[in-house]
Amino acid sequence: MDYGTDLASHGRLDSKGQVSTVSGVYNVKQSLTNRLKTYNGTYSYIDEDYGSYLKDYVSLDDDKTNQSLVCLELETQCLKDERVESALATYENGEYKLNVILINGEELKLEDILW
Repeated sequence: MDYGTDLASHGRLDSKGQVSTVSGVYNVKQSLTNRLKTYNGTYSYIDEDYGSYLKDYVSLDDDKTNQSLVCLELETQCLKDERVESALATYENGEYKLNVILINGEELKLEDILW
């Protein structure tokens, strides 16, 4: 499955002095990372729906309602990428877990996405 190629977000040049790129599943990982780390509305002049509201939950109480809202936000944002088949986020033992299945069946975890 071809997941495309994009410019690498890290901003470093490759060994030939060219702008680095990411391809395949690494492109999907980078895309999901960028979407989750970008505050919704930051790039509204390009896409009004790009980005997440995860930052809004940082200062809120760590209760079941807010944990559920964070899980919903993680899932919703991941599912906006057409290369994602399914996304399931949970809160267990004090940490968030995210399981993303790509359209080719490959599985990604939260630590694969938010590195």
